[in-house]
Amino acid sequence: MTTSGNIIKLLLAGLIAPTLFSCATKSVSIYDTAKSDSIPHIKNVYAVNIFSDYVTSELWQTENNACLQVQNKFDSSMIGAGGLYLKWNKTSGGCDWVGMGIGWDGWNGKNLSEIYNEAAIQFMVRSPKGTQPGLPWAMAFEDFGGGQAWAGVFSNFIEGGKITEQWTKVQIPLTAFDFNQFDADKSGIKQLIIQFESEGEIFLDELKIVPTQTIASKSIDVPYVNTVPTMDGVKESFFTGEGFQLENGTVWVAVNDKNVLLFADVQDATPLQNNQNGKDIWNGDALEIAFSTNSNAGTNRKAFLLSDQHFGIRATSTPVLWNWRSGANAKGTVITKTTKTGYVIEAVIPMEQFIAAPFVAGNNYQIEIAIDAGTTKGRDKQYRWNNPYNEGFHTSPQLWGQMRIINETATK
Repeated sequence: MTTSGNIIKLLLAGLIAPTLFSCATKSVSIYDTAKSDSIPHIKNVYAVNIFSDYVTSELWQTENNACLQVQNKFDSSMIGAGGLYLKWNKTSGGCDWVGMGIGWDGWNGKNLSEIYNEAAIQFMVRSPKGTQPGLPWAMAFEDFGGGQAWAGVFSNFIEGGKITEQWTKVQIPLTAFDFNQFDADKSGIKQLIIQFESEGEIFLDELKIVPTQTIASKSIDVPYVNTVPTMDGVKESFFTGEGFQLENGTVWVAVNDKNVLLFADVQDATPLQNNQNGKDIWNGDALEIAFSTNSNAGTNRKAFLLSDQHFGIRATSTPVLWNWRSGANAKGTVITKTTKTGYVIEAVIPMEQFIAAPFVAGNNYQIEIAIDAGTTKGRDKQYRWNNPYNEGFHTSPQLWGQMRIINETATK
């Protein structure tokens, strides 16, 4: 991710258009209320259209065409009169930073503070060919002092979780942008920056600010139970519902005031292969669970709180339970068994080993489940429940889904 230093370099290089300072929101004549109400706006913010149809002097970009191509397209494949075709290659293009920016509303200042909790960046994208699992982008609002607020374009912001050859909506809540990290001023925004990673190509159109219609993270009910498994590799009756459905298996979770309980049924042609120890047990067959014990934690945080946990189970005939937060083997009981289609894991993780208030029935808590699939040579792929198309849940709770704790009696 670029830093404010990178943006300063771009400014010095003359890549960013000169800016004009003005008031944070557009003035509206008190004698023309009917006309002003017909202009798209959210509360007192009227500068809601960032890009539509035509490239103007408000848009700048990395100038090396080997790294980034930005073309204005005018044909029937676009929404309205025109749109953007973007093609980038940071991998082999030879650029340290690849991106573009839009100083919309004539580079005037935009005050987003009034709508921060109830608006989102929205745009439409379409793949020129085939299906894409996501966008390797980061986006930032930059103020006039160089402060930047960043957000990743995660799959849960993409309608349907993937991009096809049909127009797909992407919506990122303004609350996902971290204005505190670099002391960005949301009341005086100069421009929107898009940073490109890896390589790809996409059509983009109708980039604007809209009232929040957040594409929700996945949510699942998890029972609060009074019993503990007998640890025989057989799924207990209290592991109810469809469970956490992943591409290569299903994981069920239950909790009580002392433990987190797991049962996993994994499909694997070469089961229980992992030669790793300690913090590296992810690099082979393994099961990972990350969760919060604080129902009031902000869901868009990009760093762990003390109430956030991350455990892993080495899936071998001699399983190991690892706590990445403490950097040590964890207390608990785990068994593994091979099956006709792969293997199962059953585990009890005592809550006494980390700081946590008891789970409360009716409350929502964040959670992510991952199954690492590999051999003795290492991990081939990681399958994730809430965010299958974006890595990084081990550092960013923003990528987790939700579990609602329910009474055991409610599941019967």
